[in-house]
Amino acid sequence: MKKVLFTLSMLLLIAVAAKTQTVADFQTPENYAISSWTFTTPAAITDDPADANNKVLMVVKDAGLGTWDAGVWVKLAQSVPVTSGNKRFVFKMKASGVNADSLAKYGCRIYVKLWAEGAVKQEFWSESITENDTWVELIKDNIGVPAVDSFTINVGGWDNNNNPPVPGTYYFDDFKFVAPPSIPVVPPRVVVPIKKAVDAIEFDGMDIEDSWYYADIHEVNNGNVNQGYAASFMGTWDDNYLYLFLTVTDPNPFLYDGTDSWKKDGTQLYVDVRNKLLLNSIDNMRQHQITLPYGGAQSDISIWVGIQLAPYYADSTKSLYLKYFSQSTSNGYNLEIRIPWAPMYFNNEDVNTYDACLAAKTIHQGDTLGFEVQMNNYNPATGNREQILTWSSTPNDNPGAYQNSGVWGGLKLVGTSGVDQYASGNKMKVYPNPVSDKMQVELKGLRNVEVYNLVGQKVLSVQATTDMQVVNTKDLAKGMYLVKAIDNKGVSYSQKIMVK
Repeated sequence: MKKVLFTLSMLLLIAVAAKTQTVADFQTPENYAISSWTFTTPAAITDDPADANNKVLMVVKDAGLGTWDAGVWVKLAQSVPVTSGNKRFVFKMKASGVNADSLAKYGCRIYVKLWAEGAVKQEFWSESITENDTWVELIKDNIGVPAVDSFTINVGGWDNNNNPPVPGTYYFDDFKFVAPPSIPVVPPRVVVPIKKAVDAIEFDGMDIEDSWYYADIHEVNNGNVNQGYAASFMGTWDDNYLYLFLTVTDPNPFLYDGTDSWKKDGTQLYVDVRNKLLLNSIDNMRQHQITLPYGGAQSDISIWVGIQLAPYYADSTKSLYLKYFSQSTSNGYNLEIRIPWAPMYFNNEDVNTYDACLAAKTIHQGDTLGFEVQMNNYNPATGNREQILTWSSTPNDNPGAYQNSGVWGGLKLVGTSGVDQYASGNKMKVYPNPVSDKMQVELKGLRNVEVYNLVGQKVLSVQATTDMQVVNTKDLAKGMYLVKAIDNKGVSYSQKIMVK
């Protein structure tokens, strides 16, 4: 019996071992070429101070060095092929002699780039460590690389700029690929339909096309709503693109200055064309985060899906590419965005070129895609992103949308049927439309007329005296509005108008 148990145990150990692919354990130093830049003390393989029988990589971070000022390159003696199932990258890290207060307050995390054949195959931030003299296993899931022959590491702080600095000694060990546990797929929290475009979308920051007239307005209001900051979005689509129109009310919009787009005024969009949302996790290969700062240019587009995919999205020489337009308004700004479907099929494995993305595109009416929109409000006086509004996720979600697709919503792609019945069954009439100085609203038993901007703020209210009420609109800024007519029974009807 003992022999049988021993044999089963050995088989289990062999099975586990077969799933682990070591990249670097440093036990044979001659198998690794270590080089570093800027550090006063060069990075080196040394004995673990707590275990003389174990070799580790030692990195001494100097005071005042930011995240990108110094780094380490580890070249392997031979390339490590990665099996398709091993999508979890794991390594251990230990801090020593780091200021305990700074480490506890700000943490320290590592930026890793995995290389093969002279090119970066995937890059990512690790989670933070917050204490000294304790080995911490850091895990990154959904890594999809065919092989690794070297990797680089940068020691950084939570704010990416290592400010305040966290000088001290850091030890690294046991870089490896393993098979991750199964992660449950969950449905979107909320699903809304978006209608197919009925005309061509012009990129001018104005919502004047019929497609926007028929599009539904969705408020982005989960979060710290104060100081007059508000946002909403509309969506439409065609066979090549997803189109979004974001309206932001912001008393003090900050025009992008070329740095840290993730925390400046603008949006971060999260999209999964497969709608496979993961509970408390993110798929770094197939779930795309798109950062678009207010006032930015094509070169400022940032797309992260394990590696930065801006060339696949924003290269205007491609047949299909991401484009966005910022337009200032009297009380904030608009962002008009088109996102090509094809790059959403990138997976860093079998679909890892632009042509492969085009071939893999299978979007069609009836599909639902995972989606979340986040709006950022930056305060230049403090240098911080002080307000975040989201559509589906909430401030209570931990982790949030950038690490947890399980809190995203969904967009269902529907056709154009019914768009000509948009105006509440035609019970109310608003004309002319578009309007300039005044409009006439007709409804049997009309009592009140209210006008709202696209972020849900009431900008005009008129008490009706007859079933036909003239409303002065000359003081309204150009753009789209929602007109609400309320009858004497308290029933309300609505219709969009365009003020030109």
